[in-house]
Parts: sequence; C-alpha cells; structure tokens
Amino acid sequence: MDVAKIVTSSLTTAALAGLVAIVYIVVLRLIWQVPLVEGWRRTGLVPGDVRSWLWALAILPGWLLVGWLAYQWMPVTTENASSPYLPMLGQGLTRDVVVASLAYGLISSGFGEELLFRGLIGGALGRRLSPRKANLIQGMIFLAPHLLILLVMPRAALLLPTTVLGLALITGWLRIRSGSIGPGLLIHGLGNALVGVLAATSGP
Repeated sequence: MDVAKIVTSSLTTAALAGLVAIVYIVVLRLIWQVPLVEGWRRTGLVPGDVRSWLWALAILPGWLLVGWLAYQWMPVTTENASSPYLPMLGQGLTRDVVVASLAYGLISSGFGEELLFRGLIGGALGRRLSPRKANLIQGMIFLAPHLLILLVMPRAALLLPTTVLGLALITGWLRIRSGSIGPGLLIHGLGNALVGVLAATSGP
C-alpha cells in the first residue's frame, strides 16, 4: 500500500473542492455583490456552535456502529476493484493504514462531499426552503450519484440507500442548525475511515 499516494490524492481532491468554494465566493462577490465574509459563511467553512459539535460527538458512536454492521453485510473484497479501500485490504492495523484511512475518510471523501453537498447545495437550499425540505432534497441529491454503485454491487440494494441517505440527513441537519460543515464532517469522515480500518483487519 502506497500511503503517500493515498494522502497526496486525498489532499488533491480536497484542494479541488476548496477551489470550487473559492470560485463560488468570487462569483457571489462579482455578480451579486455578496461580501466575501458572507460568501465564505455560505460555504459552511466556519467553526459552528459548540452545541452542534456536542451533537456530532453524541451521534458518532451510533454511526460507527451502523458502519460496522454495514461492513459485515458488505465487506471490501478483491472483487471490489473500484473501491478506494482496496489498497488497505488485509494490511493489518498499522500506522500507514490509520493514516491512509483518515486521509481518505476525512480529507478526500469527507471534506469534498460535505463541502459540495452540505456546504454549497445544502446551504443554498436552506436559504430558500424550510429546514426539513432543504435537508431532504440535499439528501436525495447526495444519494443519486451513489446509486451508480449498484451497477457493480447489486448486493448493496438494500443497504446503500438507507445508509447513504441516513448519513446525508444527519450531516445535513447538523449543517443547517450550525451553519458549519464541521460537525457533519466529523461523523462522515470517521465513518469512512472506519471502513478502511475494517478492511485492513480483515482478510483479502
């Protein structure tokens, strides 16, 4: 497993997501004269309130349990050729595995997806719709591209929609109530990192 490659790839993905946010802020400023501070706030890249972080910490153990149960139903195997966790499969719980799992979970998929779906899309919907409608719509938008996984893993038909939509609704709720993608990123990122650890500690 090339941990440096995984970390570099994760940082590149996060940088591209950050670039999208910067373009968004600049467009808001140049076209609609939205102040830069307000544009930045609209991305969700703000600390958020303490209560929302406490909610995230309270939800996290339950979500990790869901992740563990989901993995028992749909583990990473050598048949999952497109899985980002494949390089970790059967590697054992080493420092490199932990670093790679956290890099992919928090920096790549976690940050990138939370910024796009909860920060930008969820934030825009939340300014126009009721919190409940905004959260449901962003959740469905988040679910849509993930359904493509069913083309290569039809076994996930029962599990994928519930876990992906469940994650989106939880992290979307935290985004709307706090104004920040941070609390949701904690849950999303560590949940993804757990998959890497589970793959590493299971056989190929």
